[in-house]
Amino acid sequence: MILIFAQANVDSLPANWLKNMVVFTIAIIAATSFACSAFVTILQYILEKRRDAKSSTEAQPREILPQPLGVEKMSKRYNHDAHELRFKSVEETVERHGAEIGKLWDTLRIDLPSMERRLDKANEERVGNVHERVNEILGEVKELRGEIRNRE
Repeated sequence: MILIFAQANVDSLPANWLKNMVVFTIAIIAATSFACSAFVTILQYILEKRRDAKSSTEAQPREILPQPLGVEKMSKRYNHDAHELRFKSVEETVERHGAEIGKLWDTLRIDLPSMERRLDKANEERVGNVHERVNEILGEVKELRGEIRNRE
């Protein structure tokens, strides 16, 4: 077969066919290298898994003597009873504040109309005073006009 390729005339082969053969050869090389790397990766995974399994069966918990510190089991961070007591105290505080707010609203409802009446009365007095002052100024202006007309 090598003899046939050696005797073949490359000029007689179409360029498109040669290009397709080169692309095909590169694709085969890439696929083969990918398959080889996948095989090596799987083999490495299997060997590491065996080594870990072997080391875990051989490794026994060892006690270090003497113990440098006393080791005790830690209490749980969550204490249901303490949380219930805290929740009840918060509920009572909220209820107490709600009652105080209710009393303040009642006081406000009672005092608000009287405050509005006082403000309206003060406003009417202020408006009345302004009108009186404007009338006084108009009277003064009329007197000044009369004096100016009398001088002419």
